[in-house]
Amino acid sequence: MQKGKEEVESQENDKDEEEISEGIEINDNKGRPFLILKKDSEKFNNADMGLAHTVHKIVKGGIQRVEGNRVYLRVSKENLTEEELYKLIAYLDRKIAAPNRLYFDQFLYEDGQLSFRISHPSLPMQKPTKVESASGIAQAVYKRRKDIQTLAGVRVDETGIGSGEDVVPVERSQRDQLFIPILAVCAMTICALLSVLASTIIRRRREYNNKKLIPILPQTIGQSDDKVYAELCRQRAEKTPHTVAVIEASGQRSKHSSTSSFHENETFGVSTGSDIDIGTGHVLLAFLQKHLENPNEINKQWDSVKNYEAPEEIAQCRVAKRPENVGKNFDDSILPFYLKTQSKKYFFVFFHVKYSSPLFKAYIAAQTPLEQTSSQFWEMIWEQGIGLIVNLCDKGDNYFKYWPEEGVKAHLVSEHIWSEHYIIRSLYLKNTATQETRTVTQFHFISWPNGGIPSSNKALLEFRRKVNKSYRGRASPILVHCTNGSGRTGTYIMIDMTAKRINKGVKELNLAASLEHLRDQRMKMVENEQQFKCVFSCIADEVSLLLKGIQQ
Repeated sequence: MQKGKEEVESQENDKDEEEISEGIEINDNKGRPFLILKKDSEKFNNADMGLAHTVHKIVKGGIQRVEGNRVYLRVSKENLTEEELYKLIAYLDRKIAAPNRLYFDQFLYEDGQLSFRISHPSLPMQKPTKVESASGIAQAVYKRRKDIQTLAGVRVDETGIGSGEDVVPVERSQRDQLFIPILAVCAMTICALLSVLASTIIRRRREYNNKKLIPILPQTIGQSDDKVYAELCRQRAEKTPHTVAVIEASGQRSKHSSTSSFHENETFGVSTGSDIDIGTGHVLLAFLQKHLENPNEINKQWDSVKNYEAPEEIAQCRVAKRPENVGKNFDDSILPFYLKTQSKKYFFVFFHVKYSSPLFKAYIAAQTPLEQTSSQFWEMIWEQGIGLIVNLCDKGDNYFKYWPEEGVKAHLVSEHIWSEHYIIRSLYLKNTATQETRTVTQFHFISWPNGGIPSSNKALLEFRRKVNKSYRGRASPILVHCTNGSGRTGTYIMIDMTAKRINKGVKELNLAASLEHLRDQRMKMVENEQQFKCVFSCIADEVSLLLKGIQQ
């Protein structure tokens, strides 16, 4: 019997060792090697997935902030080898995360303490999960400490919630039974106070907006939706010295319009005006719906921009046409512009998209890498500090899959199918020269055919909200790519930018001018009229959702 038990344990250890893969070595832009690993125990970028919870631990002398969605475990050895860490992480993923329909990421190991984040995917459950909280996971880890020591060779002395010094140990037999009830009461009290404060602010904002609309409404009674919308745009333009693009009732651009439909003092996602009010929202929605019901209106705008090309002083393609760069583009009819401020090594792989401020690069738009350019693609991700990748390649597209399958000497940590339309993957990177580690999350929308439109506006807008929940702001741009880096990429960026500007209170739109601005930075952004109409349709759906939220 003892011999049989040893054989079973040996097989499980061998299985753990098989799941721990070696890194894939590539070079950074300075020639220094770094690895892409399946799992890592170092400190990763703190990507906000929109799922984080914060617990405030009240102690004598102050308030200690504890991350309520992280679990830590303290081991007997201060310095574990990478092999021991990999075995421990693999055991936690297989025995605790998988059975409870969870996934663990952002592993951090320091001074004998290993911590990780818990994520709860929104998947339909076949049966209720056995563990529903961070404390429950910490207790489950502690209960399996003997198995962990046997299979991974690591002795666990303590588990709890949080990481670093800001932790709450799991209570044992002598623990204070009142801690959790007190913590729950405090959390409920704080939530109640925040709810009251939020409702008060919303009520006062609505009263203020309604007062602002009173002098406008009598003047607009009996006018068409287009005229009302144009009047709102003119009023906004009169209040600012900047030139804005205004759409006239006829559907043509005003002679006062500029290349772009935004102000220089606006930053991406942050408007200097107030948030959208219900009156402006209804006018915008009526305007968009009228264009969708009358295809000729959209057709007129598309005809005015479909052949637009960037001025010669901007559209410099000489570097892309050099012999050493031939064959590096997915589509030879779409060549990247080369800017003097851009690295010659990566210019054919990606380009920055500037929208409201020349200093703020909200997006990096790229073609899907070819097999011979995949190494530069990953080096660019590291150099630019990318934390989010939006992949718009359809499952039927023929392209090089630059991320590996799980378990084949790979850096892919997890892959979760959140719906039939998109997949979310978590990847780890490690620079072997500096020992720095990072987490990269890839959002893959798989139901958008090349040259076409998404199968569902609702699914695309839901996908966009998932991406934006993970966005870390100015420190890290979003990498968006499709096969040629123009059609679907340009459509997605245009939808996202316009929706964010409306959400922040912008009261004028000129989608034709916005498209010209994008094409000043990349050829053929938004490839056809069908995709241009999709922008109108998605923005109308987004405004409709915003209005429902305001009314509720």
